[in-house]
Amino acid sequence: MFLPGLQPDQIDTLLEEYAALSGTLALESETPDIPVLPGSDCTSLLPPGELVRLTQGTVEIRHGDRVAMILQAGDYFLIPATSDQWPLRYHCEEPGTLSLIGKTVLENALENAVFAQRFTRLLMTQSLVLTLAYAVANRYGLRPKAGFQRQPAGSRLIAQGTEAHEVYTLMRGRCRVEVAGIQVGSIEEGDIFGVLAALTGSPRTADVIAETDVTLMAVPRDQFIRLIQAQPETFLRLLRTLSRHIDDLNQRLVDSLRNQRPRPVSTNVKS
Repeated sequence: MFLPGLQPDQIDTLLEEYAALSGTLALESETPDIPVLPGSDCTSLLPPGELVRLTQGTVEIRHGDRVAMILQAGDYFLIPATSDQWPLRYHCEEPGTLSLIGKTVLENALENAVFAQRFTRLLMTQSLVLTLAYAVANRYGLRPKAGFQRQPAGSRLIAQGTEAHEVYTLMRGRCRVEVAGIQVGSIEEGDIFGVLAALTGSPRTADVIAETDVTLMAVPRDQFIRLIQAQPETFLRLLRTLSRHIDDLNQRLVDSLRNQRPRPVSTNVKS
């Protein structure tokens, strides 16, 4: 078994143990081996729920266009009985053979205490490998330390020119954004704000004033940066908020220019 991508050293150690165990657990099939050709999808060749041993070659386990795992000679696997909804496909990239291990063969082998112990150890080692790999790759496990704040209407939540230590999400209420005392935008429930200064390390560029009693969720700057790196949907939500703020600012600019446009002077002359 091989996992693509950069993995912790502990996984390499576990995979070495796994390979040594699988080499001692060869089971003879009651049926002829199934030959597979390079580039073939062997998913349809395998009966659902049947234990399979890869006796020669390699098999890529794919999810869509991504290779999740590469099986090597000696590895055991199976396709679940509910394979109609199974999202993984099994591709052979070189000539190989697959051996179907019947239920009776496995049951007889497990009656041997030594085989049963090694087979159990093999499965546990595989589980440890996959658990560690998932823990490293999981992007959704990040839980930043968030603090909730409640502020009354009229509170200055962010002061222009100050250093940015936190990023905020407005959970309840409404705020306005001001620059030099002039309102340039608004913040609605669910909006993320205070982001630009946090990302760039520059001072705050505007004041944020609570128009109503508000509830905020505050996330430390460094944790927020890790969060958007790990969870793209958070970044998309941020882009939607920024897009709405830009649209709001553009509309305010257009309205201001219209109000400043001089009115035409009437040239009608009464005779």
